[in-house]
Amino acid sequence: MKRTSAIRPKEDYSKFVDHPRYGRLPRMTGLNPDTNYTDVFLHWHSAKECRIPNTAIRADLSRQTPATVQVTHYFDVRRQCRDCDKPFIFFAEEQKYWYEILGFGLDSGLFRT
Repeated sequence: MKRTSAIRPKEDYSKFVDHPRYGRLPRMTGLNPDTNYTDVFLHWHSAKECRIPNTAIRADLSRQTPATVQVTHYFDVRRQCRDCDKPFIFFAEEQKYWYEILGFGLDSGLFRT
């Protein structure tokens, strides 16, 4: 997926844990679907206060395991480690890998808040 460099994150991510594959900065795509539409569904951990705008990628519904509600887009989301209390980003591309390649269920409780 092509990344747009014109969009820069507004937040300081210098204290975020560095992901070995994706780094510590959000992966800006320019995609920010409007959740007011009835055909846009986000994962339960993508609450508005956690998700990072303009980082969405489209989901492939045919690759997801059956769920109560299929997810149409994944966002980079801010999370806090429950063990060390450090902030990190759960990247949209990583979510896509977990839910579409590895087959983790969208309804599974992978994360505690």
